[in-house]
Amino acid sequence: MTQSDDETAVKQLVRQHWNGRAATFGDEPQHGIRDGAYQASAIVESVTRTAERARTAITAIDDSENWRLATRIARPALATFDYIPNRIERGYADTPRVQGELARVELYARAVPAATAFVVERLE
Repeated sequence: MTQSDDETAVKQLVRQHWNGRAATFGDEPQHGIRDGAYQASAIVESVTRTAERARTAITAIDDSENWRLATRIARPALATFDYIPNRIERGYADTPRVQGELARVELYARAVPAATAFVVERLE
C-alpha cells in the first residue's frame, strides 16, 4: 500500500466514522502513550483506535453531572473533533497530523471532568 493509498483509506475511514457516529468505542483497555502506539507510524488502524478513544472521552463529557459546564470547558476539543473531517476533505491534514489532533482531543476531553469538578467546587 502506497502512502497515497493509505491517506485515501484514512480519509474514507474518517468520513465513515463521523458520518455514522458509531455507537460503540473504546474497546482498547489502554489509552494514550502508555500503549506504545506513539512509537509506530500512523496508519488506518492506529488512527481508528485514536478516534475511538477520543470519542469515548467525549461521550464521558455528555454523561457528566454538570454537562453544560463540561461542554463549555471542552469546546476546543469538540471543535477540533468536529472539524477534522473538513480538514481531511480539503486536503489540509495528513495521517500523522490527524492522529495527533485526535490524541490531543482525547487528552483534553479526559481532563474535562476534573476541570469541571474544580470549577463547580470553586463556584459553590
